Amino acid sequence: MIIRRYFRLLFAVITILAIFGGVDAILCADPLSIAFIQAAGKGDLHTVESSLLTKGIDVNVTLSSGQTALMAASLNGHKEVVELLLVKGADVNAKINNGLTALMVASQNGHKEVVELLLAKGADVNAKVSNGSTAMTAASKNGHQEVTELLRQHGGHE
Repeated sequence: MIIRRYFRLLFAVITILAIFGGVDAILCADPLSIAFIQAAGKGDLHTVESSLLTKGIDVNVTLSSGQTALMAASLNGHKEVVELLLVKGADVNAKINNGLTALMVASQNGHKEVVELLLAKGADVNAKVSNGSTAMTAASKNGHQEVTELLRQHGGHE
């Protein structure tokens, strides 16, 4: 059981590093920015809100890869954190270095409610990563048919 959790956590870290630009992306940011983005990725609403209100963190702060708190929260389907970040002015169409957006990571992981929020705030449904894939491509490839249909209804294509 412990070994399984360890490997699951290790896989998640490797996946996030691969998606968001590697170890140097984390090492190049200041500690408050890292903590803010990590809290968003964990769904820690209290820490995210506290960082914005009392520590003066910019809602659109990025790691060197371009990763934002909105992307981290969207990746893991943390709807309440996504809502807060959007209310506070998070850039719904911010991209990391290869073009990946919050909508793409939410779609890839089948987080329909988060996808709905991002679309309602004007996320570019047809933004493309460097290989030409879109949010709809990601949702479709991962078997998230409800998300794929939602994106199609908003003008998305693969």
